[in-house]
Amino acid sequence: MTAYSAFESLVVGLVVLACALGAFRRMMPKTHARLKLSAGNWLTKRGHPAWMQSLGQKWSARKVDAGGCGSGCGTCDSCGTPSSEVSPPKADDGAPVRPVKLVKRESI
Repeated sequence: MTAYSAFESLVVGLVVLACALGAFRRMMPKTHARLKLSAGNWLTKRGHPAWMQSLGQKWSARKVDAGGCGSGCGTCDSCGTPSSEVSPPKADDGAPVRPVKLVKRESI
């Protein structure tokens, strides 16, 4: 095995790991939040270095729950306007943009 192939395998492995963690975070957000909270609480224990404790404080900070449908919080966790009250996008001239309608055609 050459140095290049070892480096290539390491890079590919890191990319696959990053994609798997991203999919885990997207598909299981509550489990991700629970694991992050547990790791944050462990990192803030006395005796750990200061950089670990500061990272643990960031990870163990809880977000305020949205409160459910109709609470005024969008799905982006920014707690802005609900998605039903969001105005449609506007074109440069100020006219509303019409959505593209896809039509399935039968093959010949």
